[in-house]
Amino acid sequence: MELIQLWVNLPRSAKQHEPRYQDLRGENFPLIKEGDAGLKLIAGDYKGQKSGTELLTPVLVMHGRFDKDGKRKLKFLRDITLAYIR
Repeated sequence: MELIQLWVNLPRSAKQHEPRYQDLRGENFPLIKEGDAGLKLIAGDYKGQKSGTELLTPVLVMHGRFDKDGKRKLKFLRDITLAYIR
């Protein structure tokens, strides 16, 4: 079992929103193949795919694995990216 807890700073306009919890399951995330990598799109949009995670601020969160000795260049937008790849 793996768990990632992510806290994101909200824009000023969203600071008064009620805190909320989203129960997100791995099988519900879109899977994106990028060369030697298999990436689960946890939050945000990437290459036409959109996650079901509800967001108040723009972020891109992906979790992925590369094949053994795999290499791949991934293009991300600046300032909105977290990638956890192992």
